[in-house]
Amino acid sequence: MPHEPLGMTVNRVGVIGLGSMGRGIIMSLRRGGFRVLGHDDSAQARDTLQDEGVAVTRTLAGAASTAGLLILALPNSAAVEQLVFGPDGLLLNGPAGLIVLDTTPTAPHSARKVAGALEAMGIHYLDGAASGGPQAAITGTLDLLLGGEQAHIDTIAPVLAAISTRRVHAGPAGAGHAARLLRQLVVGTELLIADEAARIAAALGLDPRLTLHRARQLYDGVTDARHLQSDLNLAMHLIDASSAAAPLGRAAGRLWAAAGGGPPDAMN
Repeated sequence: MPHEPLGMTVNRVGVIGLGSMGRGIIMSLRRGGFRVLGHDDSAQARDTLQDEGVAVTRTLAGAASTAGLLILALPNSAAVEQLVFGPDGLLLNGPAGLIVLDTTPTAPHSARKVAGALEAMGIHYLDGAASGGPQAAITGTLDLLLGGEQAHIDTIAPVLAAISTRRVHAGPAGAGHAARLLRQLVVGTELLIADEAARIAAALGLDPRLTLHRARQLYDGVTDARHLQSDLNLAMHLIDASSAAAPLGRAAGRLWAAAGGGPPDAMN
């Protein structure tokens, strides 16, 4: 049975961005009994989901006007800012009281900018920094680092439970996205040292696979090495903003940039 309104606010969930992440989130929401409305600028993406029985709308306004919660599953910060600040964006079409959960790999400074602008219009922005990729989205097992007001997180708690198995409130808007990037910095750095260990093992006549158990687990969780590269670029900006000493982190960022976003050789 479809869920009743959540906290007198959410009676339908809109998902903006119908790629692999957005589709996975929709499937988990439908499995959980939620009413869902999808939107994407791509007619092909809309048609594909509609063929699977998902209600879709051609316009952002159509989703914003009928959903109490919008989940963003867009490619990057620029797409989120366009959706918010564009001529047909949320600042013009979003009703007061709307909650926005942003699962996009958004830069923290962009998240804070968007959150401030939306809050001025009575729209509540939450980080939903997601780990696990499309497979976790479609199975409802995302790992979410949340940023924003606890009261709004509580309001959408049943939705969060339908799409994720682990949820951590990291702090105010932007904190969830920042924490995810720092996690990615750890992953990227570990993969680099694992690659070096494998090379040393090979030079000593050892089977390189003996060194790669932990690294293989990490790399299997990386859905696209190019996305990890993008995350590490954003993490470098976080290091700069923090003024913290991070020689190893900076070195990892340079090495991944030099590799052009490809995986360490030992992961191939």
